[in-house]
Amino acid sequence: MSCAKKKTMYAANYQELQLQVMGKPTAEGSFEYNVRIFHAFKGSDAQQLKLNEKMSYRMDSAFFFNNGIEKKYADEIIPVANGIKNCFEYVVIFNEASKKQDSLIYKDKYITGETYQLSAK
Repeated sequence: MSCAKKKTMYAANYQELQLQVMGKPTAEGSFEYNVRIFHAFKGSDAQQLKLNEKMSYRMDSAFFFNNGIEKKYADEIIPVANGIKNCFEYVVIFNEASKKQDSLIYKDKYITGETYQLSAK
């Protein structure tokens, strides 16, 4: 990765989640976000295991841009095994990201059910 590439960072704290986002354009013309989701989920070991499974394999429609008319879903979402307790990390790639797009939207389906606007400016 070149140091000349512009990176943008965003972080937000909510009662149940802490979200960290870093976005950067790629050499191929796409846009890549590194997203970390820290959670305070308190459940049994079985519930935690089920949450880990869902957050690892069922995130295909969790990240998108919304221009008011339609949603542009991420082309690739790659889970990252980071070893950090209570943290899920992803590389989110949009192959045809518009230069005007600067806000990634995260729809949490498994912890809070809320939608979060992640402005990486």
